[in-house]
Amino acid sequence: MIDFNNAPPQGTPDTSAQVWAGKHYDRDDVLARVLPHLEGVLGYLYPQGHADPKGQAFYIGDITGSAGESLNIVLKGERAGLWHDFATGDGGDIFDLWRVARGLGSFRDVLQDMGDYSGATENTPRRPPKRKAAKGGEAWGIPTATYNYLDATGSIIAQVERFDWEEGGRKRKTFRPWDVATHKYQAPAVRPLYNLHEIARAPEIVLCEGEKCADALMEQNISATTAMGGSNAPIEATDWTPLAGRKVLVWPDNDQTGLEYADKARTAILAAGAVSCAVLRIPAGRPNKWDAADAAGAGEDLRALMREMLGNTAEAERNGSPAVAPFRSWVTTDPLTIACRTFLYGKHYVRKFASVTVAPGGLGKSTLVLAECIAMATGRAILGIKPAGLLKVVYFNAEDPFEEIQRRVLAICQHYDINQSELVGQLFIASGRDQELILSKGDDGAIIEATFELVERYAEAENIDVFAFDPLANMTEAPETNDAFRRLGKRISRMADRLNCSVELVHHTRKLNGNDATVEDSRGGSALIGAVRAGRALNPMSVEEAAKAGLETHIDHFRIEAAGKNNLSRSSPHSTWYKRVSIDLPNGDEVASLEPWQWPDAFDGVTSRDALRVQSLVGQTNPPPRFSSQAAGWVGVIVADALGLDLTDKAQRTRVNSMIGTWIRTQVLEVVDVHDPAKGRGTKIVVPGSNRPVPDGQTA
Repeated sequence: MIDFNNAPPQGTPDTSAQVWAGKHYDRDDVLARVLPHLEGVLGYLYPQGHADPKGQAFYIGDITGSAGESLNIVLKGERAGLWHDFATGDGGDIFDLWRVARGLGSFRDVLQDMGDYSGATENTPRRPPKRKAAKGGEAWGIPTATYNYLDATGSIIAQVERFDWEEGGRKRKTFRPWDVATHKYQAPAVRPLYNLHEIARAPEIVLCEGEKCADALMEQNISATTAMGGSNAPIEATDWTPLAGRKVLVWPDNDQTGLEYADKARTAILAAGAVSCAVLRIPAGRPNKWDAADAAGAGEDLRALMREMLGNTAEAERNGSPAVAPFRSWVTTDPLTIACRTFLYGKHYVRKFASVTVAPGGLGKSTLVLAECIAMATGRAILGIKPAGLLKVVYFNAEDPFEEIQRRVLAICQHYDINQSELVGQLFIASGRDQELILSKGDDGAIIEATFELVERYAEAENIDVFAFDPLANMTEAPETNDAFRRLGKRISRMADRLNCSVELVHHTRKLNGNDATVEDSRGGSALIGAVRAGRALNPMSVEEAAKAGLETHIDHFRIEAAGKNNLSRSSPHSTWYKRVSIDLPNGDEVASLEPWQWPDAFDGVTSRDALRVQSLVGQTNPPPRFSSQAAGWVGVIVADALGLDLTDKAQRTRVNSMIGTWIRTQVLEVVDVHDPAKGRGTKIVVPGSNRPVPDGQTA
């Protein structure tokens, strides 16, 4: 904001100016000479500027005189000489403009120069007025209406001027807000709702697009309001709190823009605490952009019309039919203007999408998801995956008591040395034992919108990034059919999109009869998997895998299968392993946690010098060692002796076998078929291969 002189408003005597400028020109005298010729004066100051066709406003790029139309100067009326730069938000009066345009310093110099120019020394404007032809939006003319925004006490806090004109046979309109507090042509930082003084005590309120529509409803004694700017109003900049505790109906204009705005406004209104909010469905056959003012102008009974539209809304919700055809023509699009997908945690948790984790009971899926929630809430890579940042996460366990959820959180915090304070305001937990959240019910899987509205309202208020629902089966009272899950999956995906969050669903598998689980093995058919964009299956470690890894038992390990579902990125080619661990809490409870587990590396601690030594020993052995681990002269004995390993230990024997296999594949060793005269048949021996390892620290 330019304010170099702190001059009082135009029309107010400035006695201080008269004291120090009394021998030359005072402020009021200069204004009296300049304002009647303001259009010509501005044409002199800004040759690149222009006035609108009716001479109501003057346009220039900025206060320095650049070409453009961002800066607007009022030419007539009480506000003549006041200006606003819509690009920067700056504003001021004619003295500000003169100072910058003429390169002057003090207010005294400005008065002297303006007085000399204005005619006090018999000068006249030296540039004739320049007006631009009526195109674009500059030909506003005189406001056709002025709408006063009042607070609940009736005091004016803002105004909106409406301008209407015709251009090329088409009716055009625009709106210009005025902020009383800042005395500028701009919308208030927090935009008030219209008719606050009228709706302050109304239990039921209609939100429509535009002040004209709100006034039309008020004339029929229907409490109505609008947001400043209508469908162009930024949702987040509007104060919706006056609608808290009210029943609200949204009457959109009959176009795609109106419907999209109504949907966003509904979410904001519910988040502000409204008892209910429904979007009225426009009757068929109404023209494009038809609104409440059009209906009132045609003499329709607006109350009866609203009852009809509310009935249409209820029927549409029951049938799931769209309000308008969603198709739009492709337009040339710069790829840089499209936001990248936002992966919050690995490739599984993604903003605007739902994901699912499928696993048999008792495997550890709840512990895994809860640990991931804690990782996202703290921003820590506790499981080896770095979250996208500090995220606000809701974990809802539908089957365990609240105290059990607390135990698990504390166990994970203790295991990973996490201070509980890191979770305050970041992790939100709840138990279905305390309050159920039923998302669908009935034979047809009908969606419980009241539950979704409750969840969405909370998400809006707390800016939630991630929801985890565990398990999904306890959050529905509908049969686990494809139709029911398809309906539920679509509604959950719509919630994720609307809230710009990720929704994780934990779900059980059907009976597997000893087979490994895949994402397609989720209970209830494939519809749920079809509705999400990321899915993963968990499986336990087998007895054979435990033996191969040298583990005493397989029961503590599980894996996320490499072959999952991911429509948004390439799936990982490798399974991810985890190990369950027991944590002793200070209260005496033993609670499960988990940690990442890596498959043992056979070559851990083995160097290229070790490989070279084994190769040399194999070459020196006579007779050559046998390839078969059942043979008396097995090559594994040489490897174990060279590396100090114990072949009687199952894990170490497995390790030796793994190293031999790798050395054969990399040609450090070679298997050769020879004739064994003692047995009269062929046998396989091991000899040095063509690949001679280079000792560490040396070059080939």
